[in-house]
Order: sequence, then C-alpha cells, then structure tokens
Amino acid sequence: MIDVKTEQMEPLDTVKIIGNPSRPTRYRWALQGVGDPAVVLESLTIGGRKWTSVQAVQRFYAAQNVDRRPEPSVTPSHRQREGRAAMRKLAECGVGAGCDGE
Repeated sequence: MIDVKTEQMEPLDTVKIIGNPSRPTRYRWALQGVGDPAVVLESLTIGGRKWTSVQAVQRFYAAQNVDRRPEPSVTPSHRQREGRAAMRKLAECGVGAGCDGE
C-alpha cells in the first residue's frame, strides 16, 4: 500500500518504469495488473489524476519475480519406496539395538 507521507509520489504517466511502457500499458498495470495471478501496480487517484510511487514500482517488479512454482508433491509410490527403505534401515539396525541413526 502506498504511504503518501513517506514514498516518493509521481504521476503514473511520467514515473520512470523500465522499458518506458506506453500510457495505456501503465494504466492497465494499475487497474488490471499483469500475469496470473495478477500483480497490480499500486496507484492512487488524487485530483482526478493517477499517481504511483517509485517504491510501488519497485514492489511491482519484485512481485512479478517471486517464484510461484508449487512445491513438488510426494506421490504415493515415492512415499512407499521411502517407507520400505526406512524399514530396511531399521531391520539392519536391529530396531533400537544400538542403532545410531546413520
């Protein structure tokens, strides 16, 4: 969220953005966002004009570069293989007969 007291406010039309996107692109980013899930460029309307901040642009860049890949799921067959390996290890150790866990 933009804090107008502490952030460097700039009109959306003129704030420095890498690649110098067009005016419609800037407004689309501020209103609809980009990507899936959508990352929206934070903005405020003050006196009928759209404003953002240098810090909001930095947060916008950062949010688009977050690793959103889901964690790999463990399949039932993988879980079974791990269980069998653990059982073999326990059998080798004599299940509590001085096994050091290695």
